[in-house]
Amino acid sequence: MAMPPVVGSIISFGRAILPEMFTAKTPPMHYAIEEALLDPFKENISIVAPRASGKSSVAVELNALHHLFCYDRYLYEMGHVDTGDITPRYVVIISKTQREAKARLNTIKRVLGHDGSYSSNFRKVFGNWGEDTASVWQEDFIQLKNGSAVRAIGMRQPGRGMKAGTQRPTLSIVDDGEDEENTRTPEALEKNLRWLEQVVVPAMTRTGFSKVVVIGTPINTDCMVVKLFETPGWHSMWFKNQPDQKRSLWWSEAENEWHYYKDVLWPDIEPSDKLLSRKEKLEAMGLLSSFYREYCCEIVGDEDQIFLPEYEMYYEGELRFDEAEQPYMRITKRSSRGSQTLRDLDKPQEFPVSVIMAVDPAASQNVRADKTAIAAIAVDKFDNMYVLPYVHERLMPHQIIEKIVGQNKIYKPARLVVETSAAFGFVTDYLWKDHRIRAMTDKPTQAKKGEGSRLEAMQPLMKQGRVWMMKDMSDLAEQFRMYPRGKDDLIDALEKAIRYRVKPRHSEIVYNYVGFDINADPYDRRSGYDKSKHGSYNASKNGFDPMLA
Repeated sequence: MAMPPVVGSIISFGRAILPEMFTAKTPPMHYAIEEALLDPFKENISIVAPRASGKSSVAVELNALHHLFCYDRYLYEMGHVDTGDITPRYVVIISKTQREAKARLNTIKRVLGHDGSYSSNFRKVFGNWGEDTASVWQEDFIQLKNGSAVRAIGMRQPGRGMKAGTQRPTLSIVDDGEDEENTRTPEALEKNLRWLEQVVVPAMTRTGFSKVVVIGTPINTDCMVVKLFETPGWHSMWFKNQPDQKRSLWWSEAENEWHYYKDVLWPDIEPSDKLLSRKEKLEAMGLLSSFYREYCCEIVGDEDQIFLPEYEMYYEGELRFDEAEQPYMRITKRSSRGSQTLRDLDKPQEFPVSVIMAVDPAASQNVRADKTAIAAIAVDKFDNMYVLPYVHERLMPHQIIEKIVGQNKIYKPARLVVETSAAFGFVTDYLWKDHRIRAMTDKPTQAKKGEGSRLEAMQPLMKQGRVWMMKDMSDLAEQFRMYPRGKDDLIDALEKAIRYRVKPRHSEIVYNYVGFDINADPYDRRSGYDKSKHGSYNASKNGFDPMLA
């Protein structure tokens, strides 16, 4: 039997046998998934992708059919096996209920030939593998004429159901195995993960190339796909939509980093405006977290979310220093209350500010650990806080010092606050001894003893529109939206800067300043300035108070 020329691509295989499934342009995400599924050395794969992203069509039905009829030839072409003949393969499809798994199997049965329905394109290439030629053709199990089989089961079914006679699975696919019902308690979550690791994985064949694929959207921080993301030995793929910014976020397992991609994951099917429309409808129903979970692959609970997206205020501008080295902000665009759209101002707003910088250090190089966060804010006389470009990176101890020194030179903060645990007591010592930089210390607080209340103290300020961010501060926005779940290293640093904030002492932006008096106090930046002799620009009326707007 002649083999098709598209054995090296699950997507090309799908186009050849089921062209009706490919009415829209295939998104890059599908090719990334395909690459991982075809890699024989990736035995355990976890794929986290939004609802309506086509992940199951590629990774379940098409992947299963390709595995049954093309995978041997693919392995042969890649030099991993000695023959490309079709050998018996065994696919197990697992869903949260057996009924849903049967629906996936039913799609495969229709392609092969079931109740008079089959893919004519498939038969032109592979011949008749339908019901009339099969050894077994049941609702939950089929066995084809060459011994290959497909079984449909639900989560936590007994392990003995994984075998087809003496044959072990060569491909097991867990497709959306969890939902709100089977993840209600810690015990249920533990049972799901234990069943996967103690039943599904050990049941795989020990000869040849086998693969376990888990597909889903995150339900909570302890659900299966999140735990697998943190588990060594699993190749994790995580895809997030960010429709507000018309982009997507991909996790790169090879580089251990998140990467931004232009546009949402599948713009031809789920464009950003359609996603935002879904968001608006779910928000009106009080189900905003469902939107972030299912369509953005972010984890947050409606009952827990306190930093709501509508609290986010955005600006476009920069921190500057006047002739007397006093800091001021120059704002060219702002968003309005309840809207994240930036609007041009009639003229730039310039007003004095004080700058506060805070550091939440972390020296771990583990890709799942917290990062070092250095956050700075500019505070105006109305107590508006403008978040300045921050540092949010994984750093070695010596790099933490270097970054603080670098940010200190840029922002010249009135106050520098460093969280100093026993492990990071050296930071303030080095800053003073080596760089003559004075820093205030702030001891870390355990969550059960008040860290949560400290972070939550920012919520009224956010709701009042006092905290302004820039559009590219996606890490910060994500941590606010996910709180109290997920990472909080960046908002922890920001909280310190906000807690230690002071309003500016200078009320003017000074131009044509001639210099400092060499006999004056070097710590008084206004020394040597004489308003009667030198020009100045009074910006006291240019401040912006959203509470009065």
